[in-house]
Amino acid sequence: MERGDLNLLNTYKVEIESLKQLLEAQEQAVFEQAVLLEEKMNELKNRMQDLEDSRRAIKNTAEDLTESKEILEYQKKSLEDVNKELDDFTYIVSHDLKEPLRSIDAYSKFIIDDYKDKLGEEGKHYLERVRANTERMK
Repeated sequence: MERGDLNLLNTYKVEIESLKQLLEAQEQAVFEQAVLLEEKMNELKNRMQDLEDSRRAIKNTAEDLTESKEILEYQKKSLEDVNKELDDFTYIVSHDLKEPLRSIDAYSKFIIDDYKDKLGEEGKHYLERVRANTERMK
């Protein structure tokens, strides 16, 4: 081989060696990027799992709240029914007691008016107390 061919061959060898090093550096960079990408993918998978867990927890909480709301509405309705029954009972009892109280008041007034001369101070006092108490109870 001639000298010019040897120089050309050496130049090609140097250039090939340089290209090999460049290729190895690029392969290393690609490998490092692949490792980083895999780490990011794992992080995203973990985040997605966390988000899915959070979504499930929120869904369960919402279901629990809905169930609690239904229970509270039922209890509220039950209490409203009981309160209505108590109001009705109170009205009836109050109405039923007013008539006897009016009678007691009227009779005690009649006794005071008709027998004031025959009643002693103590008797008048008792009858006035009866009238005051019946008035207060009305």
